[in-house]
Amino acid sequence: MKYSFCFLLFVVFSCHSPSKEVKVENSNSTTHYAKHFRFSNVNNQDVLEIISPDTKQVVATLKPLSSNKDNIAISATIIGMLNALELAENIVGVQEIKYVYNPIVNENFKKGKIIETGYETQLAVEPIIAKKPAVILHNGLNSSFPHQKQFETVGIQCVPIFDWREESPLGKAEWIKVYGFLYGKLEQANQLFDAIVAKYNNLVDEAKHLSPSELLMSGNIIGSEWYSPSGESFYAQLFRDANITYAFSGTKGTGSIANTQEDYLIKNRHAKIWINPGVRSLKELLVLNPKANLFDAYKENNVFCYSLHDNFYWEMTSIEPDQLLEDLIWIAHPESRKNRKLRFYSHLEP
Repeated sequence: MKYSFCFLLFVVFSCHSPSKEVKVENSNSTTHYAKHFRFSNVNNQDVLEIISPDTKQVVATLKPLSSNKDNIAISATIIGMLNALELAENIVGVQEIKYVYNPIVNENFKKGKIIETGYETQLAVEPIIAKKPAVILHNGLNSSFPHQKQFETVGIQCVPIFDWREESPLGKAEWIKVYGFLYGKLEQANQLFDAIVAKYNNLVDEAKHLSPSELLMSGNIIGSEWYSPSGESFYAQLFRDANITYAFSGTKGTGSIANTQEDYLIKNRHAKIWINPGVRSLKELLVLNPKANLFDAYKENNVFCYSLHDNFYWEMTSIEPDQLLEDLIWIAHPESRKNRKLRFYSHLEP
């Protein structure tokens, strides 16, 4: 299932650590949370450098594009961020349209303005070149991007986007500055990000004044093991910020933690809240995991997931971490629900 794979990606490469400010000479922009890009000045010109999370080396150096330049967006989060800067019209290629939520992109695909590129290992090279994009914005899943030299020969820059490797929700959201820099909208991107930070931190302060939540469990059995966020992961940081009680909050690691079903049951049988089981209904959950009915959260019909709106979730949570945090506060703290409603999550029905 797509959402199970995406969830594992989400937790395997996520954690949190104190923010570190990187200043830019002769520039009004800085990074405060993101670790995998930075602003620099080369020969008196401001540039943006993409940094490999693995080697810590600069793997791409970007200069601003003109505002009318097109791009290939091979990631849901890229589409969400471009849309936030009113740049969805610049997208001329996506991986698979069935996984796209954005109405503008879907409409342009119907009009023939957008192509499906396929996945990185099977890219539609000639159709991409025919579209003449200025950049291909990709996930950076591998050490090298397929056909990169061929694309660069015809003037198409291949740019890895490592937002999914960031170590905090705000670090991921700060990648809005990358697109702002590319398209001459850095001031707008800075303003958007500053507003996100303010809303996120206000929610953290609110959650601190709430009582710690009931025990929450996360994930589901995949194969023979149950995967949940480790204590230093992206989602565990969200749990802490939402004042959520989580059994694995003290564990080490920035990815996921694996337990047998039996071990997970020992620690979480009486959890009152279950999120992210990767299904669309309680019936589907029981089919996927016949032992689900042993957990109190299932028996008490208190299971939540984003799977009913998964395209929307993957596109928008990167640029709306404050809304994601608000959803988790709503789920874990019933006393906070007045005048609020869920944005990304749904309460699963039988």
